[in-house]
Amino acid sequence: MMLNPAIWYSDRELTLIPPHFVKCPTPVTTDSLDWIRNKTTGRFVLGPIDMDNSSPIRGMPISMRDYNKHYVYFESTSDATLYELYWSGSN
Repeated sequence: MMLNPAIWYSDRELTLIPPHFVKCPTPVTTDSLDWIRNKTTGRFVLGPIDMDNSSPIRGMPISMRDYNKHYVYFESTSDATLYELYWSGSN
């Protein structure tokens, strides 16, 4: 398997949700988070379910048990579409 250095050596996971990011309605699981980190190329943010687009994540570490309580926000609409096509209905 070939690794893409642009994916592995860039800061793609942000701590704040910019207003132009797209929220995906399918909650994040541990498997889908691994998929996001390995298969998408753009920037993304994990945000709590009750968070709106203007609220920041305060740098709080997320434990593995808490991933299913979060949504993912993508900067790229193509990453968001790909995520939804692959993971919707799996939760």
